[in-house]
Amino acid sequence: MGRRHWVRTTKCQLLVTSLFVMLLGLAVTILTIITRYGAHFSIISGVSSEANPYRIFHNVAFYSGICLSMILVLAALLSTVATVRESVCLMAMGFFCFAIVFCALIQAAFWRYTNNSEVEDAMMDVYDSVYEEVRRNLSSFRRQELATIHETVSCFQSWC
Repeated sequence: MGRRHWVRTTKCQLLVTSLFVMLLGLAVTILTIITRYGAHFSIISGVSSEANPYRIFHNVAFYSGICLSMILVLAALLSTVATVRESVCLMAMGFFCFAIVFCALIQAAFWRYTNNSEVEDAMMDVYDSVYEEVRRNLSSFRRQELATIHETVSCFQSWC
């Protein structure tokens, strides 16, 4: 086997890897959109007050996911074009995009480790405030929101 065969094999492997990175970027996009607009997550965001940090967490998760998916898709496109054209500059840009994604994931893992209960506490604060409003007032709107939260939580518990 000559050198040309090994170069062709390596190019094929890089193209397949770029395809999988592209699919990963699209999967992150879909998951982010489901997290933003899915009924399970948006019901708590719609009920929470402006003072509660849950909305901030929800928005940060959405925008971070969209940025992460865009960087992954960009890295896959750059790697594909660099492989086809054999461009060192484009390959370096693709690896730079991967380095950005890696640094962002390290930062997210660090935040998750240091602040592991903040999102849960924010959700419980929202639930407690809605529950207290239903107990004090006979508002049918808040009662319906509380019932929706209960249905959502029971759906989560059935998945576990």
